[in-house]
Amino acid sequence: RDLVEKDYGRDLLSRAAEEFRAFRDDFPQAILVLAEIRANRVEVVLRASPDRPGVIQYPQDFHVPPFGSAVGLVCLAFSDSLTALQLRESHPFEEAAAPLWPDRKTLDAFLEKAKKNGFLVTPFKKQESVRVAAPIFDSAGRFRGALGAALPIDDTDIAKRTKLEKRVVAGAQALTGGPG
Repeated sequence: RDLVEKDYGRDLLSRAAEEFRAFRDDFPQAILVLAEIRANRVEVVLRASPDRPGVIQYPQDFHVPPFGSAVGLVCLAFSDSLTALQLRESHPFEEAAAPLWPDRKTLDAFLEKAKKNGFLVTPFKKQESVRVAAPIFDSAGRFRGALGAALPIDDTDIAKRTKLEKRVVAGAQALTGGPG
């Protein structure tokens, strides 16, 4: 099983790097990330940004907050209940989420809406970027990670945001599949 997992991980990274290159054609100014849950943290395993055009980065030990990032919120919404619980317990609401969310009920309603929609856009006031993310699943339907993209909020009108949402969902769907 471990070998299958490693092969799946390598395959996902390879396919994601290709997807990032294709995504760049539509949104060259976007920051793109692929994130997975590892050791009860949301870890960015692949990244591309306009400050390094054409470069696909493989960050080491780069974690993002589960309650404050688009990919982190997707991990909470779409992972199985045990994994989501472990992630929440590793990042207590009072310490990690309370500055962003008025209460757990609001957060949970947001996550339920994301599950219904199949993607999410971070709802935070005063954010500098429009941040969108969607889930990636293996062929057995298990959550494997999140594809996220961010654009500067000042340069993103509603039409561009809608196009970004559709592109992120399409990208995540293109990455869905592989060993189950």
